[in-house]
Amino acid sequence: MDAERLPADVRSTMASFLTAELTTVSAKGSPQTWPVLPSIEWKSGRIVIATSIGLPQKAYNIRRRPDVSLLFSEPTGSGLTDPLSVLIEGSAEVSDTLFTSLSQIDDADVRAALDRDALALLRRQPAVGIYASNPVARALMDWYFFRLLVMVTPRRISWGRGNPREWDALDVA
Repeated sequence: MDAERLPADVRSTMASFLTAELTTVSAKGSPQTWPVLPSIEWKSGRIVIATSIGLPQKAYNIRRRPDVSLLFSEPTGSGLTDPLSVLIEGSAEVSDTLFTSLSQIDDADVRAALDRDALALLRRQPAVGIYASNPVARALMDWYFFRLLVMVTPRRISWGRGNPREWDALDVA
């Protein structure tokens, strides 16, 4: 994805939203959707999601069928008024390596994107930091802090307001 080809309001929506809805395809062929915290790695154009191994269905689905979509539709916490909705259609890969710390991620650009968005989340939701720094909570929920990386490579990006049939789109693959 060449970010320069995207309109500024599309980039702003993607950069400002805290969450997006990730949709994968189940083994039975039905869509499954989860809220996720996407980090845009603008240099390569990939969207990075760190997902817990305690909730592995996303990873199972992606490994079976890599077609995914990400919908940026919920602006709560973004600071934007009347933002666009942005739909990304693409393919995803799941890392084979678990990590528990950003320092374990070799790709400096991916590490920087995740770090940037983790800090933004802590600024907007300080209770997350209190919970995550509590040793008892971490011990009881250690499975939640073991993470896999999901890397989404966009093929098509659509955006607009109202009826999605009237949205603008850009093929980026």
